[in-house]
Amino acid sequence: AGDVNLFWNDHDDELHTAEIEIMVAAKESRRKGIAKDALRLMMAYGTFQMGVRTFRAKVGFDNLASLALFQGVEYYNPEA
Repeated sequence: AGDVNLFWNDHDDELHTAEIEIMVAAKESRRKGIAKDALRLMMAYGTFQMGVRTFRAKVGFDNLASLALFQGVEYYNPEA
């Protein structure tokens, strides 16, 4: 259906901040809650297994579906 990933781009951060991304490629798999479940699972894994304290996501301002998805998992946007 798609993928969800964590990236550690700031090597001076000692793994406490990770960039998170998600893609649901198959159109028939969209709008079924799969992305929200996958984000929650990956964030739990990052938090409890990898010690991540902060997640960063790069979402375009015009990508309303992704913005709603991250808001739905209570993702805080300091730039909003």
